[in-house]
Amino acid sequence: MKKFITFITVILFTQTAYADGLGMRRVMNWEPLSKISEFNWNGYIEIKILDHENSFLVGNKIYNKTGKLLIDVSKLTNSSIIQGFGIDLQILNRIYKNGISRCNCQLADLSQYYRIKLSKDFTQLKSILKVLNSMDFIEVAYPLSKPVIPPTDIPPQTDDYSSFQGYFEAAPQGTGVFEVSSLPGANGEGIHVVDVEYNWHSGHEDLEKCESALIPNAGTLYNDNDFAYHGTAVLGIIFSGNNGYGMTGAAFNGNCHFSPGYTSEYGYNIARGITQAVASVMSPAIILLEAQEFGPNYDAQTYGGLVPVEWIPATYDAIRTAVANGYIIVEAGANGWEDLDDPVYSGAFDRETSDSGAIMVGAGLPGWGTSARQREWYSNYGSRIDVQGWGSEVYTLGYGDLFNPGDINQYYTSSFGGTSSASPIVTGTIASIAGILRASGSGSSCSNTSQNCPTGEICDYENFSPGRCISDTSISGTEMRDLLASTGTPQPGNTSENIGPLPDIESALDALGSTCGDNQISGIEVCDDGNTVSGDGCSADCRSNETCGNGYKDINEVCDDGNTLSGDGCSADCNSDESCGNGYKDINEVCDDGNTVSGDGCSADCNSDESCGNSIIDTGELCDDGNTLSGDGCSADCKSNEICGNGYRDTNEECDDGNLVSGDGCSDLCIDENPDDDGCSCSAGHKRGSPFSFFLIALILGFGFYFRKSCKI
Repeated sequence: MKKFITFITVILFTQTAYADGLGMRRVMNWEPLSKISEFNWNGYIEIKILDHENSFLVGNKIYNKTGKLLIDVSKLTNSSIIQGFGIDLQILNRIYKNGISRCNCQLADLSQYYRIKLSKDFTQLKSILKVLNSMDFIEVAYPLSKPVIPPTDIPPQTDDYSSFQGYFEAAPQGTGVFEVSSLPGANGEGIHVVDVEYNWHSGHEDLEKCESALIPNAGTLYNDNDFAYHGTAVLGIIFSGNNGYGMTGAAFNGNCHFSPGYTSEYGYNIARGITQAVASVMSPAIILLEAQEFGPNYDAQTYGGLVPVEWIPATYDAIRTAVANGYIIVEAGANGWEDLDDPVYSGAFDRETSDSGAIMVGAGLPGWGTSARQREWYSNYGSRIDVQGWGSEVYTLGYGDLFNPGDINQYYTSSFGGTSSASPIVTGTIASIAGILRASGSGSSCSNTSQNCPTGEICDYENFSPGRCISDTSISGTEMRDLLASTGTPQPGNTSENIGPLPDIESALDALGSTCGDNQISGIEVCDDGNTVSGDGCSADCRSNETCGNGYKDINEVCDDGNTLSGDGCSADCNSDESCGNGYKDINEVCDDGNTVSGDGCSADCNSDESCGNSIIDTGELCDDGNTLSGDGCSADCKSNEICGNGYRDTNEECDDGNLVSGDGCSDLCIDENPDDDGCSCSAGHKRGSPFSFFLIALILGFGFYFRKSCKI
């Protein structure tokens, strides 16, 4: 850690954390998702409408942007449709646009998720799903499951059990949180952590930080002690007070928040819990996902086959959107003893093609010796697991097997476990790292009245006394993921069943202390060319080799989504965000003239060059059948649909006066009713002059004759 302390005041991570490094969005495959038992199905189907439909819900009907009816269950008995996230659409739109602007990556429009309650029984579920997934406007449809149950001192005096929290002792035993607790920010000062799960005991004596943790508009928590014990144990690892009794949390000076994934109003909806957290708690923040899902291999007898929550498409997209908005997501890897690389998952957990951006946590054996950090038998494993935490013998709050005086607000346990314990251990470690980064800087004293901090620093007088000048530095979720995986204590033994290393906070901090521009690649540097200038093949912060497709938006790039493919929201050369009107003709565009206005040679959606005969009805055209021939239902100039009565004289018409009335000079079949007239015609049709007009002509001619005769006399 000496290296880190040496450089603590010159850490170069001074910009806001962005979601650089967020990989490709998953291609949704509905069939593995459909493998659910009747007992575990909650009666709903969730659907995702393709983003470009811009669909909206009216009653029990879904329409697209043109007003076309897509889905209607209004006439089905006991059936209904609700918006999938249960969150105001303006908020969802703001989160979506902010994420796109920050990461230039492919995100899903969360407003296009819906939940359909059907009156049909389970035997018809598969056929209904097959029909829905065959519709060209639906990206994916799948069944929804019931939730999986997740794995100031008051008399009498509670003992201090913090000495039993080996998971925070120095590496290789633990993650080393207690070893750095004296560093500024190490106890979570200024850091926000949101737990997404079911419930907790808000009145627990050792959770004063979490007494009012429930976020706004959360809904009514599910009232079950099994759920509440779990949440209490999780929060205890992170937020227990440094008060001389009970436990000591990693971020006891941090900010505790709780966003339920299961409520009376919205049911089981982890995706909503994530997105409501994003809507309520400003980034950068850490969101912990303490839940798991039934997978296609689920066995009700053994509980095997449980999988991480990102298995569900809506949850996966909610995670990606949160990461793109600057949040660090920590996700329990689940207790299903499953190989997440198994083909049954259709690549859902393949980071190369389906990166949610979350830090996924496996469960390892605790302690020292040869067995430490090996996979707990029940933990899921595979290439997608990033890091591990202790999966057993975890001392924390709740349950009462360690201390139980009869008051649930004084319950403590010595046997919390699973990925449920591993994930908050990792989360607490991240909170400590984030706090130290945030508090880095000059460290000069300041106050709310005298904020004399160096340029680029702010005065934090809310979390430090006296106030402290800090850099307010943060790194993205994908950067934190890479940092922990590259600096942790390795997993021993059978690493083919990968659960990743155990985070080592001191090694991580040493890596963050590397100096960009010293011509030595160290820590989390990707390159170092001896300067801090961008545009020369190594970025100014040494975190990018400035190649398109590396997931890092460089100075000469408009976007970089981690690949060199077009059509996914970032062009193959990283020079276009593939939005119409940016002046760059993308692979899915016919033209792009730098605006979204029609009538100037490029349509508002960039799909037409506005020429007649291109099969697109543009502004100023009545029809366009893909050619410039007349007589086929669309005129050569695309101005007429060649229907009698449209006021346009087509090639097969003698006249067209804009109506289908006979007796006015042009018949209802557009035949000239006066074929022997003087030949005067116009596009509106031939019409014989009235008797008055003939009289007038005769009068003029007669007058002319008389005038000439008079002149001769």
